[in-house]
Amino acid sequence: MNTHIKRWIDELVLSLDIGEEFFAMSIKEKLIETRGTNFVCDNAAIGWYLNRQKYVEPIKTTKGRKIYRRIKHEN
Repeated sequence: MNTHIKRWIDELVLSLDIGEEFFAMSIKEKLIETRGTNFVCDNAAIGWYLNRQKYVEPIKTTKGRKIYRRIKHEN
């Protein structure tokens, strides 16, 4: 995953409302829709990146998919 995709993921997630829930797959779909490219990483890599961010909280796993929640993060 390159720095452009990481920046795009950050922009997408930070544009969500606080408390909004999402899947890594939905982030991938929005990336393809907004950036118009299929050159994005797979869902597992997006999930790996989201697990390490301070503004995202993993909630639970449903049918092999992890649900994430956007949270407020103070610097």
